[in-house]
Amino acid sequence: MSYHYRTHYLSISRTNFISLSTAIILAGGLGTRLRSITHDLIPKPMVLVQNKPFLFWQLQYLYKQGLTKIIIAVSHHGAVISNHFGSSFQGIPLTYSIESTPLGTGGAIRQALEYNTEEHIYILNGDTYFPITLNNMLQMHQSHRNDMTLALKLVKGSDRYGGIKITSQHTIIGFYEKKWMESGYINGGIYIANKYIFNHWPLGQNFSVEKELFEKNDGRWKLGGYKSRAKFIDIGIPEDYEKIQSFNLR
Repeated sequence: MSYHYRTHYLSISRTNFISLSTAIILAGGLGTRLRSITHDLIPKPMVLVQNKPFLFWQLQYLYKQGLTKIIIAVSHHGAVISNHFGSSFQGIPLTYSIESTPLGTGGAIRQALEYNTEEHIYILNGDTYFPITLNNMLQMHQSHRNDMTLALKLVKGSDRYGGIKITSQHTIIGFYEKKWMESGYINGGIYIANKYIFNHWPLGQNFSVEKELFEKNDGRWKLGGYKSRAKFIDIGIPEDYEKIQSFNLR
């Protein structure tokens, strides 16, 4: 496959890095594999982790990273989230992007971007904990002139995640289906995106960012991978939900 990227960056000095202040958290998933815990009464990001909703730990992480605005994309039982956290978290304004019908991960991002005024934005999956240093990822995103950058985690001995093929220049050139991997990089659930990418899809369309943007990328967008050794866990299954109870989240 030939890759010829269309970059929308202006010529920017490597020492003149942009700064980002806004993140989207995707908190609208159904959490079907955690129904033994949610009982379909709360959204997955509201399950208790160390006596606090999991979303609390994500918000605290973003607070510590210096963000000043957070957009929470909600759908299934979204009022549980907005009623609990209200309009701010430790002084950070919270905005809720409410899906009247489920829009998938891509559609949720597209809608949430209507509340964002910056040209770039952080995006986090609402069911993963991966405390990378966001500013380091941002510098890599800009210096490589990516359209979108994914935080990557090296895992060993797993068949739960799809793998990622990445070049020595940190450009992502392929995604693998879920299969047994002795060792390989996976999507860590944190992204930096240039806002214009999502104008390719109309507002209100249901689509998967993983399927439609990542896996079907034909070279239209330059996708980069930021490798991190930070601790990673996805709470989407009961086994890992139990594991995170003993993590050092503070």
